[in-house]
Amino acid sequence: GYELFKILLESNKFNLIYKPHPATGSLSDDVLQAHNNIKKLIEENPTQAIALEKIDINSVFLAVDIAVFDNSSVMIDFLAQDKPMLLTNRFKPHEEATKIATCCKMIDTTNYSDIVSIIENELSKDTYKTQRATIKRHYLGDYAAGESTQKFVDTVADIIQQGDEEIKRLEKNR
Repeated sequence: GYELFKILLESNKFNLIYKPHPATGSLSDDVLQAHNNIKKLIEENPTQAIALEKIDINSVFLAVDIAVFDNSSVMIDFLAQDKPMLLTNRFKPHEEATKIATCCKMIDTTNYSDIVSIIENELSKDTYKTQRATIKRHYLGDYAAGESTQKFVDTVADIIQQGDEEIKRLEKNR
């Protein structure tokens, strides 16, 4: 994480938002050190990078053109944005990456030094758009922006109405 962040800052091509997990560094001193080093880089480059540690991750999604993740579970939520994303490969060589990893470029020890050109390529060509759409349908369904929220609201309203009707029916029978 630190090396990638440093390379991106030194390129002077991007504004960076660092949104760590709330528990970052709680299980590993090495991760905590990297986290603190990234925060120091941000302090040294306040016009190019910010840390958003207390803000909900979903609100950050709206502000970015591309996201770099080290955790695949958060990526599922990002799928709704239909924007390019990258995943740092934390998998051991004998482990298989998760299904969501098939819809984005993987960043690992063989290509992390090329992160700037990888991001530029994904921003201009979005090479995983088709795969991302397939994975989005798999995890989130085939909804346009706002449709799933409306479906949720409508379902809740129906359940409330059914409950009210049942309560009225019971009161009638007293």
